[in-house]
Amino acid sequence: MFKGKISFIDDIWEHFNLGVSYFYVLSGFVMIVAYKNLEKINSKKYYINRLARIYPLHILSMLLVIFFILLEIINNNIPKLAVLNHILLIQAWIPRTALTLNAPAWSISVETFFYLLFPFIFSYFKRISLIKTIIISIGFCLISQIIYNYYYFNIYEGFRKDGYFLFYNPLLHLNSFIIGIATGFLFIKNSSQKKYDLLIILLTCLLITVVYLSRNLFIHNGFFAPLFALLIYFISKNNGWITKLFTNKKLIYLGEISFAIYLLQFPVFYFSKYSLKLLTIENELTLFLISLITLILVSHLTYKHFEIPVRDYLKRKIK
Repeated sequence: MFKGKISFIDDIWEHFNLGVSYFYVLSGFVMIVAYKNLEKINSKKYYINRLARIYPLHILSMLLVIFFILLEIINNNIPKLAVLNHILLIQAWIPRTALTLNAPAWSISVETFFYLLFPFIFSYFKRISLIKTIIISIGFCLISQIIYNYYYFNIYEGFRKDGYFLFYNPLLHLNSFIIGIATGFLFIKNSSQKKYDLLIILLTCLLITVVYLSRNLFIHNGFFAPLFALLIYFISKNNGWITKLFTNKKLIYLGEISFAIYLLQFPVFYFSKYSLKLLTIENELTLFLISLITLILVSHLTYKHFEIPVRDYLKRKIK
């Protein structure tokens, strides 16, 4: 959308996929904290709650993209079976379809796979010791990274031949989710809080340094999951000024509407750019800033008047 126009946006965009990996780790962590008092998860109730949370907005964002494609606001096509794949949330599994229609939704396809597995992973890790949970999780992550990097440097022949398999297949992102689950179990074992502000800053600097030093490796699929996990763990245990900053009501609300921001970014940015250029606004930085403000506003309205009402309605009706 704005790539190649503004240098700092290019730099963010280049490593934007790492944010998805962070989200997978955070998702596993939050799931454990949310269900920590249960010995077994009611799978049916859990699946309904998860589906009610992600599915309505996923479908809405897909329909918006289709509508804008038909109006030629988005210069794209609608591949065969793409709509069905998105409806079934399997687009990330099918070669060459992961980024069709609403491209960011590939990660929702991955997250759905994690949701399906979570009750079983939760039940297994509940039965074994914390040490075994950590060893299994780190071992799985390490072996995964060795395999991914070997494939990337010795077998991988680019997107066209690979069909997006390496970058977007849900199975190849499972390591991030499992690391997050293990971190959640570690946190609930001892959730006492201290001031970890300095450590959090050092971990953040370490993460930035490692991102730079490992830029020639394959880092897309959970390479930084252990560092993300440490960061999430110490932020959660921290009671210093950094945590107080994150507890600001406006930042908390921004977090609540972040799902809408993520899924609506593609249609809203394209529509904003199209509309503003009709008004002869051509400056890329101006386009970006206005589009970003529009995205946050649209996400706020969607969250209040669509996400919450539809989610609550589905939870009442589907039992």
